[in-house]
Amino acid sequence: MGESSTNRSRIGVFGGTFDPPHVAHVQIAQFLLDFGRLESVLWIPAATPPHKSDYGITPANIRLRMVSAAIKGITGQEVSDIEILRGGYSYTVETLRALKQIYPEKDLLLIMGSDQFLSLYKWREVESLTGLAEICVLPRRGDTDLSERLPSKVCVDWMLAPFGEVDVSSSEIRKNIQQDLPYRHLVSRSVREIIVEEGLYQT
Repeated sequence: MGESSTNRSRIGVFGGTFDPPHVAHVQIAQFLLDFGRLESVLWIPAATPPHKSDYGITPANIRLRMVSAAIKGITGQEVSDIEILRGGYSYTVETLRALKQIYPEKDLLLIMGSDQFLSLYKWREVESLTGLAEICVLPRRGDTDLSERLPSKVCVDWMLAPFGEVDVSSSEIRKNIQQDLPYRHLVSRSVREIIVEEGLYQT
């Protein structure tokens, strides 16, 4: 992943539910800061994810607190409440347009997991994404031939980040907590304190 053709500085856009943010999220952001030569990575917790309705999502203000706690003191990693303040469903294309207005002199790198990448055909105005940001895809365990699995009607410019397989997920952490299984090694101490304080993921 080289520098942009215009040599403008770039910001990584790391959106997600972050329910909760885990150690791999932080490792990914740090890896892309260095590998992608990014000025910063902007974590953007979704207000209401349009494609996640299968569980009771933790209130946005608590997820924002957890992200802030997870990256506190880490140079180059920042959190934005842009989608939370906008409210309603969080559509990436709207967020990217807003960020382009906030950072007109910056290029944007949209960071996503392969599960998100393969569901791009469901996204609002997916054809507009390429004009707003470069897409960087992170593989999950067992991922193969992503380009062949992406529906042909989706035409976007993307690249695969050689981060290695991501073998931890927020859903796994929620499940472990519900079943009273170990999870402390999967989140930072500060995030764990919020989980305990708020009594999250118990049922």
